[in-house]
Amino acid sequence: MTPPAKLSVLLVVLFWIHLLVLHEAGHAVVALVLGWHVSQVVIGVGKTIGQFRIGKTEIEIRAFAFE
Repeated sequence: MTPPAKLSVLLVVLFWIHLLVLHEAGHAVVALVLGWHVSQVVIGVGKTIGQFRIGKTEIEIRAFAFE
């Protein structure tokens, strides 16, 4: 793989992660607007690599950014 192709793959992966985070945040925001309780938001699949809380909502970041 040539260096520009490697950079392209990196940029696609980084772009995908941002889109996935925005996508999942959109689900949570719509649910909250509709008055639903959101206890957990999971970003990705696989083993949990990090988690934190925003208010009463637990956010989990998982190993693979697939949806």
